[in-house]
Amino acid sequence: METFTYDDYIKCIHTLRLNSIFQLAEEEEKYNLETIKQKKNKESIYIKLIKRVLRNKREVANFVNEYIGMEEKIFGKDLEKYDNNFVLERFKSRENDIMYKLKNKDVYFVIRYQDKVDNNIVYEMLNTCVDIIYTWNVSERMKENTEYPVVIPIIIYTGKEKWDVAYDFSELQISDYIFENYKINFKYNLIETNQISTKALIKEKTLLSYVLALQKTKEYKSFRKVLAKILITSKEKKRLQKELYEILCEIVKNLDEYKFNNNEIRKIRKQLINYFLEIDYNERNILKKLNITKSELDEIKEKIKKSA
Repeated sequence: METFTYDDYIKCIHTLRLNSIFQLAEEEEKYNLETIKQKKNKESIYIKLIKRVLRNKREVANFVNEYIGMEEKIFGKDLEKYDNNFVLERFKSRENDIMYKLKNKDVYFVIRYQDKVDNNIVYEMLNTCVDIIYTWNVSERMKENTEYPVVIPIIIYTGKEKWDVAYDFSELQISDYIFENYKINFKYNLIETNQISTKALIKEKTLLSYVLALQKTKEYKSFRKVLAKILITSKEKKRLQKELYEILCEIVKNLDEYKFNNNEIRKIRKQLINYFLEIDYNERNILKKLNITKSELDEIKEKIKKSA
């Protein structure tokens, strides 16, 4: 597990004052409200769904326990959303960052979802970690018996292109004897979903793992097979069903991203309707969310009866 500690912060701010360590850095992309809106409009349905799922504390706790390797298992009730205005306003590009803090403990999680390789990410993640500890330093350091904070930076990468971005910041700094004592040791935790099998993701039985499994599956037959496995395993997790229903409805409404033909889309919709009927989901919601007629729903129900 890679962390950014208070000691790293102290060393870092002295180094940052030299300004020279960033001579190899690329120009940071300039963001304004208009470009952020344009980026959001271009986001795929899976980017939106993963961000949505990561707002669920239980899902974040499950993810951290599975992939980061905390000394003690954490639960959703142990987390609180970290919405510090100073940190959020410093870099508009950080609207992709989702931040949490452990309750009653100064351990912070910075999670970013990436579907494309970003050469600036190591700088952005470092700056976010610095800002988090800076805000802690301003408000907490004078208190007695205060434990120093730890920030855990995490990147979830789902793209197909090889992730060849350095994750050790010290490798990007200038090799010069003047700066050798000021090297910043910063690394982030990288989770590459293309290194995780679809089978393993489904086996996790979380909303995030289900979304990532479907996101990896592009071909029609594979999609239906993965979807069928998700529907079967989710029956064992009743607390997931309502949220999973909403997620699957959003995916169905955006199946054009897959370029499936009309007949294939109909079969997928029918597959989902069967599932929703089996778990006794509200028929009015089925009609509304899947945009089907009452007669279509009745026809499917009749076929289910006959096949029973």
